[in-house]
Amino acid sequence: MIKELDTFCGHKYEQGIVDCYSLVRDFYKERYQIEITNYARPKDWAKDDNLDFFTDKFQTEGFIDTGNSPHKVRFGDVLMMRIVGSEVVNHVAIYVGRQKILHHLEGRLSEVVDYSDRWRYRVVNVVRHPEVEKLTDSVALSNLHKGLPIHLRKKLRGGN
Repeated sequence: MIKELDTFCGHKYEQGIVDCYSLVRDFYKERYQIEITNYARPKDWAKDDNLDFFTDKFQTEGFIDTGNSPHKVRFGDVLMMRIVGSEVVNHVAIYVGRQKILHHLEGRLSEVVDYSDRWRYRVVNVVRHPEVEKLTDSVALSNLHKGLPIHLRKKLRGGN
C-alpha cells in the first residue's frame, strides 16, 4: 500500500495550491473518486485563531466526526490537528495504515511519516466521509464472503 502513495509524495509546498488540504483532496479523488471542493485559503489563514477553516470546510463537504480517538483510526480517516500552538485546526493528514500518515507541512515536501506520538497528540478530531464508510463496509463484507467455505458461499447465493 505504501508504494501506491508515491504519487502523493515529494511535492513542493505552495500555500493554497499544493498544501495539506490539496493533498487530502487529491487522495480522496484518486482513491475514492470523491470530489472535495477547492476552497480559496486566505493568506495566513492558518495563523488566524478566529478562522477555523478546516473544521468548517470538512463539515461542509459532508465529513463526519468518527468519535474516535487519535489512537483508533482507519485507513482514509482525516486527522485534524492543531500544530504550532494554534487554537484552531491548522493541519490535516490522512491515516494510511501501518501506523503511517500522509501529510504536507509548510516548507517541506509531501510525505508519508510514522504516526508517532508527535502527531497523535496533536489530533483534535478524526473525520471520515460517509462514502468511505460505505466502501469500507462493502469491502469488509466482500472479504468476509471470500473467506467462507465454498458450500456456504453457494448457500448464500441460493444454491444447494
